[in-house]
Amino acid sequence: MEWNRSSNPSLTPHTPGGCTTYLGAITIDGSRVTQRNVAYYLGAHVAPFIPPGSVRLTTSWSKGDGSYIDHVAFRLPNGRTTVFFNSQYWEDIRVYVGGRELILPPRSLVTVQF
Repeated sequence: MEWNRSSNPSLTPHTPGGCTTYLGAITIDGSRVTQRNVAYYLGAHVAPFIPPGSVRLTTSWSKGDGSYIDHVAFRLPNGRTTVFFNSQYWEDIRVYVGGRELILPPRSLVTVQF
Protein backbone atom coordinates (compact mmCIF):
# COMPACT_ATOMS: atom_id res chain seq x y z
CA MET A 1 0.00 0.00 0.00
CA GLU A 2 1.06 3.53 -0.61
CA TRP A 3 2.11 5.69 2.33
CA ASN A 4 2.87 9.20 1.03
CA ARG A 5 -0.27 11.32 1.35
CA SER A 6 0.75 14.22 -0.89
CA SER A 7 3.51 15.54 -3.10
CA ASN A 8 4.11 18.62 -5.18
CA PRO A 9 4.55 18.57 -8.98
CA SER A 10 8.29 17.86 -8.43
CA LEU A 11 7.37 14.70 -6.43
CA THR A 12 8.77 16.13 -3.20
CA PRO A 13 8.94 15.94 -0.27
CA HIS A 14 10.26 12.40 0.26
CA THR A 15 12.29 10.80 3.00
CA PRO A 16 16.11 10.95 2.75
CA GLY A 17 17.20 8.03 0.61
CA GLY A 18 13.58 7.37 -0.36
CA CYS A 19 12.30 6.97 -3.87
CA THR A 20 12.11 10.20 -5.84
CA THR A 21 9.56 9.00 -8.40
CA TYR A 22 6.54 7.84 -6.38
CA LEU A 23 3.49 10.06 -6.37
CA GLY A 24 1.62 10.91 -3.22
CA ALA A 25 -2.09 10.21 -2.92
CA ILE A 26 -2.67 13.70 -4.28
CA THR A 27 -0.49 16.19 -6.12
CA ILE A 28 -0.69 19.74 -4.78
CA ASP A 29 0.46 22.81 -6.66
CA GLY A 30 0.35 25.77 -4.30
CA SER A 31 -3.03 25.51 -2.58
CA ARG A 32 -4.68 23.56 -5.40
CA VAL A 33 -5.09 19.78 -5.77
CA THR A 34 -4.03 19.13 -9.35
CA GLN A 35 -4.22 15.34 -9.45
CA ARG A 36 -5.65 12.39 -7.54
CA ASN A 37 -3.24 9.48 -7.93
CA VAL A 38 -3.47 5.70 -7.39
CA ALA A 39 -2.83 5.96 -3.63
CA TYR A 40 -5.84 8.29 -3.32
CA TYR A 41 -8.14 5.59 -4.69
CA LEU A 42 -6.42 2.85 -2.67
CA GLY A 43 -7.02 4.84 0.50
CA ALA A 44 -10.65 5.40 -0.47
CA HIS A 45 -11.03 1.64 -0.99
CA VAL A 46 -9.51 0.46 2.30
CA ALA A 47 -10.68 3.18 4.71
CA PRO A 48 -14.26 1.90 5.15
CA PHE A 49 -12.96 -1.58 6.09
CA ILE A 50 -10.55 -0.48 8.86
CA PRO A 51 -12.39 1.37 11.64
CA PRO A 52 -10.52 3.10 14.48
CA GLY A 53 -9.21 0.57 17.00
CA SER A 54 -8.30 -2.03 14.34
CA VAL A 55 -4.98 -3.85 14.75
CA ARG A 56 -2.75 -5.02 11.89
CA LEU A 57 -2.05 -8.75 12.04
CA THR A 58 1.11 -10.55 10.98
CA THR A 59 0.28 -12.65 7.94
CA SER A 60 2.09 -14.85 5.46
CA TRP A 61 0.87 -16.40 2.23
CA SER A 62 2.85 -18.11 -0.53
CA LYS A 63 1.68 -19.02 -4.01
CA GLY A 64 3.46 -22.35 -3.48
CA ASP A 65 6.32 -21.71 -5.89
CA GLY A 66 8.27 -19.40 -3.58
CA SER A 67 6.47 -16.24 -4.74
CA TYR A 68 4.16 -14.26 -2.50
CA ILE A 69 0.95 -12.29 -2.82
CA ASP A 70 1.08 -8.79 -1.33
CA HIS A 71 -1.49 -8.64 1.45
CA VAL A 72 -2.28 -7.16 4.83
CA ALA A 73 -4.80 -8.24 7.47
CA PHE A 74 -6.49 -6.35 10.30
CA ARG A 75 -8.41 -7.53 13.38
CA LEU A 76 -11.36 -5.19 13.81
CA PRO A 77 -12.74 -4.00 17.16
CA ASN A 78 -15.83 -6.20 16.59
CA GLY A 79 -13.61 -9.32 16.36
CA ARG A 80 -13.91 -9.74 12.58
CA THR A 81 -10.89 -9.84 10.26
CA THR A 82 -10.32 -7.91 7.04
CA VAL A 83 -7.67 -9.01 4.53
CA PHE A 84 -6.56 -7.00 1.49
CA PHE A 85 -4.87 -8.93 -1.34
CA ASN A 86 -2.95 -7.18 -4.12
CA SER A 87 -2.35 -9.69 -6.91
CA GLN A 88 0.14 -8.46 -9.47
CA TYR A 89 0.14 -11.78 -11.32
CA TRP A 90 -1.21 -12.24 -14.84
CA GLU A 91 -3.26 -15.34 -13.94
CA ASP A 92 -5.97 -16.25 -11.44
CA ILE A 93 -4.58 -17.09 -7.99
CA ARG A 94 -6.43 -19.45 -5.60
CA VAL A 95 -6.26 -18.65 -1.87
CA TYR A 96 -8.10 -19.95 1.18
CA VAL A 97 -9.32 -17.31 3.62
CA GLY A 98 -11.52 -17.79 6.65
CA GLY A 99 -12.21 -21.41 5.64
CA ARG A 100 -13.34 -20.65 2.10
CA GLU A 101 -11.74 -20.65 -1.32
CA LEU A 102 -11.24 -17.35 -3.11
CA ILE A 103 -10.02 -16.73 -6.65
CA LEU A 104 -7.99 -13.54 -7.04
CA PRO A 105 -8.40 -12.25 -10.59
CA PRO A 106 -5.25 -11.18 -12.44
CA ARG A 107 -3.86 -7.76 -11.46
CA SER A 108 -6.48 -7.10 -8.78
CA LEU A 109 -7.06 -5.64 -5.33
CA VAL A 110 -9.46 -7.91 -3.40
CA THR A 111 -10.92 -7.30 0.05
CA VAL A 112 -12.23 -10.15 2.21
CA GLN A 113 -13.93 -9.73 5.58
CA PHE A 114 -14.84 -12.66 7.84
